[in-house]
Amino acid sequence: GRKGYLSLIAWAELLGEDDAAELLEATLEEERDADMALNEAAETKLDQKALLVEEEE
Repeated sequence: GRKGYLSLIAWAELLGEDDAAELLEATLEEERDADMALNEAAETKLDQKALLVEEEE
């Protein structure tokens, strides 16, 4: 999870592995973007389902 990435980034920085830290930060950002996209898709699907249920009533 995110905590793991944050720990790895901190370790990489402590060890002077700046390239590794940057790659890990980029990966973490990609994970956040993917999470947001999945959440938006799920919310849209739930909204659509709620509308269908309302129409059936």
